Amino acid sequence: GLLTTAEARRRAARDAANRRTEARRAAQPWHPMEDHRGYYEALRDELDLLGDAAVYHDKWHRDLLAVIIRSPHLPEPHAALAAWQVEQYFEAIGGGDERAATVLRNQLIASRTLLEQRLPRARSDEPKRVLDMIASALSAEGTLALQVSPAGAQVEQALVDRDVFGMWVEGPFATIGGGAVDATVSWGRRVLRLTAEGCAPVRLPVLLLPGERAPKRLDGEPLRVVLPRAGSLGPDDVYVPAGWFRAGGGDAGDVIDERRLWLDGFVMKRNPVTHREYIAFLDALWAAGERASVAAYMAGQRAGFREDAPIEPSYRRDAEGRHHLERSNTSLDAPVSLVDWASARAYAAWLSAETGQRWRLPSEWEHEKAARGVDGRAYPWGEYAEACLTNIANSRPDRPGACSVYTETRDVSVYGVRWLAGNMRNWCLDAWSIDGPPDGSRVDIEALCRAADEHADFRVVRGGAFPSPIRTVHTAARWADRPRWRPTTVGFRLVRSFDEGGFDGADAR
Repeated sequence: GLLTTAEARRRAARDAANRRTEARRAAQPWHPMEDHRGYYEALRDELDLLGDAAVYHDKWHRDLLAVIIRSPHLPEPHAALAAWQVEQYFEAIGGGDERAATVLRNQLIASRTLLEQRLPRARSDEPKRVLDMIASALSAEGTLALQVSPAGAQVEQALVDRDVFGMWVEGPFATIGGGAVDATVSWGRRVLRLTAEGCAPVRLPVLLLPGERAPKRLDGEPLRVVLPRAGSLGPDDVYVPAGWFRAGGGDAGDVIDERRLWLDGFVMKRNPVTHREYIAFLDALWAAGERASVAAYMAGQRAGFREDAPIEPSYRRDAEGRHHLERSNTSLDAPVSLVDWASARAYAAWLSAETGQRWRLPSEWEHEKAARGVDGRAYPWGEYAEACLTNIANSRPDRPGACSVYTETRDVSVYGVRWLAGNMRNWCLDAWSIDGPPDGSRVDIEALCRAADEHADFRVVRGGAFPSPIRTVHTAARWADRPRWRPTTVGFRLVRSFDEGGFDGADAR
């Protein structure tokens, strides 16, 4: 009765939350308040329904405790409470709430002891059934299922756990199979290492929930990973395999509500573009006689707040047309900054012509997945932020500034991409929007690329920079800048869709 009603109210609240999301998408931020009525009506319904659910659940809980106090020797009331604890335990795991899951696990252990002691007094089969539920929950397993090409590939796994500092650390790797894997294993986080002769190795993080088969394709079948050919990745290229990941959540920088998104496989440069690399681009333009392009793409600070104000160049040019860094206290290997969005895209186009590979700016969702993997971790290294782990405000006692990308750092993602939380923020491909793709959807990178040439008042910026406060460098944090601005804290990094070497994203779909 009461518990069933409480759950019905929670389901209705989830429906109201979905209506709230749709209403937010339907009205633009600049529309008058009346156009936002649907959002606030759905929000009011959601809060009212959650309040009702809490009232009904509280009454059920108090009534049940009263029965337990009056008849502590009877197992049936304890079984009812434990059954609810099992449901909440799996809900906490599925939602990524590890703190609540830990508390509920300890409660289940205590409930198991109480039920075992009172089982001889049972008047029904319910206490035994709930004991079986508890046993299943406490020893819950999942199925690790995937296909790897070529068939002779080796699959190794390392379990991932948090250390005392809240950082995710990998245990030793052990072989679990090859080609096709279909194994019952303990649930939790793990990293798979996929290797085969003639192929580049691939790291595949997996979040396996109790009773789940993972990792999955869009259609729910086991994921298929085709290993890149040896030589198809450069020494500074990092492959991020296709798959689902947890996006959003947190409370910093206009984050979206938490959701699951699918991304096709892509390659990201290990480090952001540096002054040294950007100077090579300008030198090439000058040598080709493209003087106007050099002027348009020169890194530098605008002499004023107008977007058409003159630029004070970051580089000086010698008699031979070679560019040199103007600031003697800045490393050539520090991330480039003071470049606008168009300049970043121009560099990507130039590098594409030089290498024959289609480099571009990352989608903000590619940036987020590269930073946090698949399990929704708060920072590339773990769950807690400390300035000493990257290059942000208070990372060092002297005056902050961008450091060389080759500086030793813990700001390294599970894939091996560096500086996604600190040092320099990054221009992204996307036009700014108040919300992201719907929960459970595939991010259409091709559509984003086609829309990149369309006018947008703001473009997305992701990551943290050397003066960023620590609370702003969460992997889900989102920012917006005008594309013609040249912030001192914004540079860029490059990605490319991985459509060669046998893997084109279609395999996963």
